[in-house]
Amino acid sequence: MNYLRRFTSNITSIPEPELFNYPFNYTPHQLSKIAADEVMNELENRSFNHDFGLEGSSNTSIGKMFGVLVVKLQDQSLGYLAAFSGKLGESNFHKGFVPPIFDSLDENGFYRKGEEKLNTINSKIKFLEESPEFKEEQQKLDQLIRKVNHQISVLKTFLKEKKNQRNQFRETNKDTKLALLGKLKWESFSQQYFYKKYRKHLQQKINHQQKKVDDF
Repeated sequence: MNYLRRFTSNITSIPEPELFNYPFNYTPHQLSKIAADEVMNELENRSFNHDFGLEGSSNTSIGKMFGVLVVKLQDQSLGYLAAFSGKLGESNFHKGFVPPIFDSLDENGFYRKGEEKLNTINSKIKFLEESPEFKEEQQKLDQLIRKVNHQISVLKTFLKEKKNQRNQFRETNKDTKLALLGKLKWESFSQQYFYKKYRKHLQQKINHQQKKVDDF
């Protein structure tokens, strides 16, 4: 309740919205516009030790995002909350504005302690990513993938040529005995079976090397 603001403007004739609008693409309700105007009027007459650039742009000028939320109390009266993004005048706390969930500027607070842990983790990750051992295993993986892709491409070309040869033979030798046709069919089946088995073998080699990289 310390952050609840009462409208100073007369809003008795303004109907309340029936729905809560999608906040990222809609026309603001009139009550929201009035609340925003009241906050803007306050900002023009209040010092925050922050250069908004209202007096002209400078090297220290920086914008700041403010927001309002119209609320209804248990007694059915209306008011609104106001807040800002990030810090304002090197502080997260200003009278009348809803504060952040946690103070990112508090050296002993949740955010800074968590940030230290994340920095430690990121340093370890960077050390591993830049280690010669990791780069060597990653290079082996990249080379293996290129080699496997080339081998598969060559094999697919070979199998396609053999298939075309069989099709051409069947077309020009329609009176061929069934035994010979069966042999061609068996050749096709054998080559496709070998192709699948060979691809599986190559993928297992990649997976083995990928695991070495993933272990880092």
